[in-house]
Amino acid sequence: MPSGRSREFGMRRAIGAQAHQISGLVMSEAALVGAMGGVVEAATGVFALLVITMSRRPSVPDGSSRATRSAADAGAPARAGAPLDPHTTRHGRCQGTLAPMIATGLVLAALAALVHVYIFTLESVSWTSPRTRAVFGTTPEQAEATRELAFNQGFYNLFLAVVAVAGVIATATGATAVGAALVLAGTGSMLAAALVLVLSSPDKARAAVTQGTFPLLAVVATLVGLLA
Repeated sequence: MPSGRSREFGMRRAIGAQAHQISGLVMSEAALVGAMGGVVEAATGVFALLVITMSRRPSVPDGSSRATRSAADAGAPARAGAPLDPHTTRHGRCQGTLAPMIATGLVLAALAALVHVYIFTLESVSWTSPRTRAVFGTTPEQAEATRELAFNQGFYNLFLAVVAVAGVIATATGATAVGAALVLAGTGSMLAAALVLVLSSPDKARAAVTQGTFPLLAVVATLVGLLA
């Protein structure tokens, strides 16, 4: 966070750097981080689509399996006395219902989105307020100097939340492939951002845990649900 660079900014000012130059440096770094986040999000979405495609690929039985299945199917109508339900999936689960782990992943993704909406509120709405400054440990001067950076960074968190919520809605309404891809793209990017935070600023480990716990659990639950 900017509060951890107050000494660096002070040294730059001492050697003649102007306020607009420091602000430009911070904004360019924010743009670079945002671009990297976009790349991570796109890569996560592609990975999610590959996982979903592989998990839905039907298996081709060998010769013995075909013979056994044909023999079993030959006597199936006489035993069952009713046609198969066309709404039943290959897992024996009716279409329109969600696997327990996928449903759990959706709940966790929604919670992750709520956390990032809260972060958006702190960074883009109330950055200079005493309460927000207490949360981030900034002085009034630091908060004012980094106001533009925080404003843009807050919207990045909001957009991640929007992607995750869109995935939750899509999955819940039956568009599992698209929805799961969006959920994994949104929460995967949240998790990546938390990892960047803790690796670049180990003293912010608590904030990284708060930011990344729900996304991590959402990614794991969704992947397990898709691959089950």
